[in-house]
Amino acid sequence: MPSPEVGQASTYGPGYAGLIAVPRRGRWLVQIVWHGRYVIRATNDYGPDRRLFPNRVIDLDVATFQALSGQSWTRGILRSVTVVYLRYLGA
Repeated sequence: MPSPEVGQASTYGPGYAGLIAVPRRGRWLVQIVWHGRYVIRATNDYGPDRRLFPNRVIDLDVATFQALSGQSWTRGILRSVTVVYLRYLGA
């Protein structure tokens, strides 16, 4: 199981959550923590391009981003999120 990751989270698109540290076809259940708020989310995409965004660890859908930020923002960056891998869901 991958180790927890700390870095930035960004918005991606409706219904998507993607991680860089897992296999492209793998789906993981993850917990994302930011300033005491957290969500548990399944991933369904590959995640941010580390060549372009070296500090980003996860892309979030807008609803998850809003739940963590407590704001109605539809775009932005959450700094210093922690992603904890809970279990593998399969391909």
